[in-house]
Amino acid sequence: ALSALLRILHDEVSPALRGNYSTEVARQLLAVSGELTSQLAFLSYDTGGTGTAQRANIQALRMAKAAGETQLGAHILANMSSQAVAEGRGREAVELARAAVAGSTGADVHPRVLARIQTAEASAQALTGARDAFTWSIRRAEQALDEDSELPPPAWVSFFSRTHWAGSAVRGL
Repeated sequence: ALSALLRILHDEVSPALRGNYSTEVARQLLAVSGELTSQLAFLSYDTGGTGTAQRANIQALRMAKAAGETQLGAHILANMSSQAVAEGRGREAVELARAAVAGSTGADVHPRVLARIQTAEASAQALTGARDAFTWSIRRAEQALDEDSELPPPAWVSFFSRTHWAGSAVRGL
């Protein structure tokens, strides 16, 4: 999967990003490119390429910002926080998660995206032993999961469920 995605990014996406498009098409292209680059970060991380994952996440953040995709940017920061948690870097994980939360403040954020972001912060807070902050974040995530939305969540966060939330809630025990 990693080599296939790298080939797509190199052979298809990179040349497309050099084209001239209307503002809307350029924004959509950057958003999709950011999503794919975020996936590259996860695949790289999962295969031991932490440096590649970090560079890919930074690129994905830049693309999300250029596309005006606040939710995607916050999700990428939450992913970076989750990776820092997995590596035991609590302070960095908290900072990344807080940046994700701050980046989504005031934006029209889908409840599932908010739940994902708050759950990432809860996991980071649990790692640092900040119980009150953990409790606040995990409760906020649960409230977001309970919210109804007329719109479906973005495809890139469709994996996140109450089961993921529960896995993080256990960290605070």
